[in-house]
Amino acid sequence: MHEQEMLRLSNEHEKDMKLLEIMQGIINKINSLNQFLICEHGEHQMVDELHAQLIHYQQALLALTSKVN
Repeated sequence: MHEQEMLRLSNEHEKDMKLLEIMQGIINKINSLNQFLICEHGEHQMVDELHAQLIHYQQALLALTSKVN
């Protein structure tokens, strides 16, 4: 493979991994918020929906990074 193409793929992979890290941080915060709402208010449907969406996005990013590898 051409050196420039390898560099481009490496840069894309690095960006994807940073996005995954950010997404995991967001999911962790949503988990914390969800637990707080359950403890304090017993209401968590909207947070659960957001959490499910974030997990979906995380899985999509994981699929993209596996293609880069």
